[in-house]
Amino acid sequence: GNVYTNGGNVTKNTSSISGIIDNNVPFSLPPYYMPDTSAWSYVSNPSTVGGNTTINPSAAGSPQNPNYYLISSYSTNGNLSVNAFSNNGTPQETYVAVKVNGDVGSSSGQGATITIANHVHLELYFTGNFGAKATNIINNSGFAGNLQFYGISPTDPNVQQTIDLNSGGGSSAGFAAVFYAPSANFTINGGPDIVGAIVCKNFYTNGNVHWHYDRELDKAGDAVDYRIVSFVEDVR
Repeated sequence: GNVYTNGGNVTKNTSSISGIIDNNVPFSLPPYYMPDTSAWSYVSNPSTVGGNTTINPSAAGSPQNPNYYLISSYSTNGNLSVNAFSNNGTPQETYVAVKVNGDVGSSSGQGATITIANHVHLELYFTGNFGAKATNIINNSGFAGNLQFYGISPTDPNVQQTIDLNSGGGSSAGFAAVFYAPSANFTINGGPDIVGAIVCKNFYTNGNVHWHYDRELDKAGDAVDYRIVSFVEDVR
C-alpha cells in the first residue's frame, strides 16, 4: 500500500511498499488524556501487578461497562494474565479495563508480560512509560482489537513518554495489539511480527520489523471523521 508521513524519512520503495511514498502530509495528534473515570466502579483486587498476577472477572461485562481495575504499581518484570469469565464452563466474551498509575514494565531487562485469554477484550491505560518484549505480549484471540494499550499524555510538557519494545524470541516473535499513545516516542528493536496499529509521536525501528494492519480495526472505536462517499444532487 501507500506510506504517508508528516516530515518522516521514508525513502526506499521496497517490495512491501507498492504504492505512494509521501513524507509531506501535514497532520497533528492532540494529547490523549484519561477518560472520565468518575463512574468507574473498580474491582478491589488485584491492585498491584507483581511477579505473577491474574485477573479473573466475576462477570462478562460489556464494551460500555467493562470490569474496571486500578493498578497502583506494575513491577519491572510484572506478569499480568487476564482470563475470560465462564458461564457453566463456557467462556464468555469478557470486557476488562485496567488503569495503571505509572510505568508498565521496563525498557531494560525482561520488561512486562501481558497475556489475555481467548474471548478477552482488554483496554490497558498507563500514565507512565511502557517496556516489554514482543514475545511477552500474548493475545490468544489473535485479534488486534481485543488488546488495546492507551498511553495517557503527561500533564508536564517537559516529560517525554516512551514505549520500548524488544523482539525477544527471534524474528518469529510478535503480537496482535493496538497502541494509541500520541505523545509517546515509540521504539521497536529486533524483528517482531506485529498485527495491529500504532499511533505515536515519534516512531523508530531498528531491525526487520514485519507489520500488518488488521482490517477488522476499521470497525472498532468511535467515529472521529466523516467523508462524502457518494451523493445525489436534488435539482429543484
